[in-house]
Amino acid sequence: MDRKLIEVGHIFGLGQFELVWRIFLPAATPYALAGLRIGAGQAWLFLVAAELIASTRGLGFMLIDGQNNLRPDIMLVGILTLALLGKTTDGLLRLLERRLLVWSDSFEAKA
Repeated sequence: MDRKLIEVGHIFGLGQFELVWRIFLPAATPYALAGLRIGAGQAWLFLVAAELIASTRGLGFMLIDGQNNLRPDIMLVGILTLALLGKTTDGLLRLLERRLLVWSDSFEAKA
């Protein structure tokens, strides 16, 4: 956070709430959205890992069950489903990022 932005906010007479709303939140938004995208990817990984270890249903269990029963078709469906879920989640978060960061000079709104 650039201290000069805070000083400019004070010069324009912004109160605490207005400083947060007009300066702090817009400055933190790119980092929060990047963290959200990384966290969503990690969440899918940990979800499947937990299902692989101790679950009787779910995609992770389906992968293990397909492996144990020598069914590569079931494993392939599980892998493709996870890839589709991950890509959809990332695409939705990218769309949100594109809409929220349209004001930013450094952000390129590419798909």
